Amino acid sequence: MSSNKKVNKLSIIALIVSIFSVIFGTILSFIAISEIKKNEEKGKGIAYCAIIINIMKVISVIIIAVLLMFSPSHTENEYKCKHAKSCEDTSAQTYTCIYDNDGVEEYITCENKTQQQEKEAQKEITEDDEDSLDTFDYDKEY
Repeated sequence: MSSNKKVNKLSIIALIVSIFSVIFGTILSFIAISEIKKNEEKGKGIAYCAIIINIMKVISVIIIAVLLMFSPSHTENEYKCKHAKSCEDTSAQTYTCIYDNDGVEEYITCENKTQQQEKEAQKEITEDDEDSLDTFDYDKEY
């Protein structure tokens, strides 16, 4: 018993489109499923696969967003380290500092002052290199 039903072309298109667009891929998948039921064609699995791909993409975006929301902010710690009330040298690389915010003391670990200065100097060097590509400094002796 071989059936001569052909595969619904819209289900294949929906699978391809779902790789690039969640919304259009899902819409095309549901249209393909309704056409398959109406015309008794093959390709229902392909359309469902497109829907599953889109669901997985949405779930991964949600997971990434949640992880980014709860990841520690380095800029917040840098601000706290610069505005710390007092620091104690705990090792060659770090300080343990007390940050006083609204009367609440928080112990944070900051980089050594020399490491901070090296990073700032490196940042200034790279910014100067970028600026020197665009402009010519007439006051500087070459």
